Amino acid sequence: MTLPLLPVLPILQLIPGAEDDSAVTVPTEIVLLLLVLGLIIVMWDLFDRRSKSARKETGLDEKTEVLSVRGGSTLPGKEYYSEELALVSKPDALIKEEGMVIPVDVKPMTDKVRDRHVVAMLLHLKLMEEITGERPPYGILLMGQKRRQVKIKNTEEKQRWLDSLIDEMRSICDGVPAVPAPSVYKCKHCDVRAICTHKAEDK
Repeated sequence: MTLPLLPVLPILQLIPGAEDDSAVTVPTEIVLLLLVLGLIIVMWDLFDRRSKSARKETGLDEKTEVLSVRGGSTLPGKEYYSEELALVSKPDALIKEEGMVIPVDVKPMTDKVRDRHVVAMLLHLKLMEEITGERPPYGILLMGQKRRQVKIKNTEEKQRWLDSLIDEMRSICDGVPAVPAPSVYKCKHCDVRAICTHKAEDK
């Protein structure tokens, strides 16, 4: 709820004789008290506006309990890091649904869910469970300008898929040659296609 800012001068005018310096002198303590009250109201209004702005950035409705927003100053984002797994993730937002903390990622530039979006979400879920000891049942992707909600379920099958991808990346870091998987559509729009030896061509 936004409270109106009460100006000091109109309040002073309500005090009998306040407009006439010769009649009554307003104590300094009262003036300072009114100024502090006005400052508190302004700060409360600013905090309320920022909280609503942070919730709006997530694309979720006002009934959703928002815990953090990446890049937000009022509700700062949270980073999950596992030294044992040597992995780190930072969801765009964290919300609370049915007593569970749920990660949210916002993808405003596309309406289509791609593997890379799902992998990033599964990583959030994996690290959250590793660090907190609680397994979130799902994560939420907000797709496109309309913020279409897509739930990514945190299943054993999906986590095994994530583990296989992590193992593959680690093996490449250890020297195992990477196997490219080019596609005609992606290669057609790639900035380095002119010098790439693995690009896919139209037949």
